[in-house]
Amino acid sequence: MAVTIQFSDFAFRAGGFEIAVLSVSREPPRYPWAIAPHAHNSFELHYIQSGTGRFIGTDTEFSVCGGDVAVTGPSVLHAQTSGTDDPMAEVCLNVGLTPLRSAKPDDDLHRLLRALIDRPFFTAHAPDLAYDCAALYAEAASPGGGTRALLTALALALLIRTARLAQTAPAAPAPAVPDVPNRRRMVDTYLRGYRTGISAQALADLLFLSRRQVDRVVQAYYGCTFTEKVNQLRCAYARRLLQTTDRTVADIAADAGFSSTQYFYRVFQSIYHHSPGAARRNIPK
Repeated sequence: MAVTIQFSDFAFRAGGFEIAVLSVSREPPRYPWAIAPHAHNSFELHYIQSGTGRFIGTDTEFSVCGGDVAVTGPSVLHAQTSGTDDPMAEVCLNVGLTPLRSAKPDDDLHRLLRALIDRPFFTAHAPDLAYDCAALYAEAASPGGGTRALLTALALALLIRTARLAQTAPAAPAPAVPDVPNRRRMVDTYLRGYRTGISAQALADLLFLSRRQVDRVVQAYYGCTFTEKVNQLRCAYARRLLQTTDRTVADIAADAGFSSTQYFYRVFQSIYHHSPGAARRNIPK
């Protein structure tokens, strides 16, 4: 699983910006993983160390592979999926960029960092970032003497190199609108989190839609309501566990994301027309 190192008070000034280093994380290669649609109030610099995957926005999508960097800016809704045959590994730096009143627009570093603000969602091939990304994560994970100074230098170096890439990146995508071509992929990715406390309202907020519009979208895609779709996914997961493990029904129901065993029994019966116990007894020989 991903390991994230949070920083509670780590900021420095450069190029007329207050640069807040919020966190650094590493997602190791594992069986295909996905991160549901989300947005931040900060910038994320994702360096793909190996493998393949995709970054999906509401109106654009990028394929990535080892050696690529993907940047997602404030309020940019995006999702991530890793490749099936070659799961990707990444190091992610989360930083805030706040212009200072004393900023000088003609300052070279200020103009360079502005390129990140002007290109809030892009990818580029940048294998030369590998060392700094790995060094930054390693230092954050095992701090020593002068750690803050070293992390500052590494973070600034990464921002400068990434901003240079932003200068030649495609123009930023238009703001999210209700009717977008990648919405189905965004919904599919969000639903991969069915075992957690996902909700139709949270999905509506992520897609900039109303709660009623989400109901219509899900009905059009899957022929059922949001709740019905989530319950189908949870019951399919529970059914696999019933047929392949000796875990208790209560334990499986909780693992699948159901709020109570009684509710799980009722939903499972309505979908499969038999009880969870029968699913376990009737395993094909």
